[in-house]
Amino acid sequence: MNDEYTTRVTVDIYGTQYSLKGHSSPDYMKRVAAVVNEQMIKVSGSDTRLDLPRLAVLAAVNMADELLRLRRDNERLLQEEIERKRLAEELERERAESDTLRASLAAEREEAQAALEQLQSQLEQERKLSEQALAAAEESLREERSERAGEKSQWLTQETEWLKLRSQLESEAERLSGELETQRREAAETLRERQTAYTEAAEKLRAQTVARERAERERDDLNRHLAELAEQERAARESASQLQEQLASARQEQQSAEERAAVVEARAAELAETEESLLKAKELAAKELEAAQAQAAALGVREAELNASQQELVELRREHDALRMEYAKLQNEYNEWIDLIDNP
Repeated sequence: MNDEYTTRVTVDIYGTQYSLKGHSSPDYMKRVAAVVNEQMIKVSGSDTRLDLPRLAVLAAVNMADELLRLRRDNERLLQEEIERKRLAEELERERAESDTLRASLAAEREEAQAALEQLQSQLEQERKLSEQALAAAEESLREERSERAGEKSQWLTQETEWLKLRSQLESEAERLSGELETQRREAAETLRERQTAYTEAAEKLRAQTVARERAERERDDLNRHLAELAEQERAARESASQLQEQLASARQEQQSAEERAAVVEARAAELAETEESLLKAKELAAKELEAAQAQAAALGVREAELNASQQELVELRREHDALRMEYAKLQNEYNEWIDLIDNP
């Protein structure tokens, strides 16, 4: 075993020269001896009556105490390593959950985008249909208004003509009434003349009879003429009544056209309300998309926190590795010191 040592060095420990052998460097072996010497000097400073064996034992006890503390620190570091591993596993699980949530969010975002695009397409189609229906309704309304305006103008023209005709008929009736009255006066005058002639020519019975018969014929003719005038007056009144009925019917048709125009305007208002509700639905879809984007931003913040925790775990691992290396180094020094004590 002694053949394995390649380094030999003489050191001073508490005033005594020792020849040490080992496979470490001379500086390292001198440092080990210096640590032992320092411990013995520290122990001797507390009690000067101690002999060398007891002094060496107390120094060894102090060094063993430091070794036990280092072991406790190492165990604590091991526990911390276990805890860090557990935290790393939790971080991995959270990262997996984050990836799952991110994938779910991406899927929901795609679904929301698809739903939004579909809704926008539907809104666009409904808007086009609404515009087409509104344009058709407006065109129909304009055509109906144009037709009604033409009909109204025609009705006004007919009404003017009917009023003119009525005025003419009334004038004709007045004229016929005047002529009838004149003829009546003339007939009355003729009758008076005939009566005078009958009175003056009483002896002329035959002449009077002939004159009476002629007067009766003239009276019959006059009565027939009066009857014809009455029939013409009745026909004129019936024609005026028919004109009034046609005028009332035209007014009813105009009122019906105005009611249809009101219905078309109400339909246009309903289409406008439908378009407004579609715009509200579009705004609601935009708000839902903004909420999904906010959730995605929150997940990004959570991912940043996870990355920071992982970075902290890496730093803790580095510190743990450094402590383990320091502990291994101290363990090697202690083993070498024990070896030197066992093999002076």
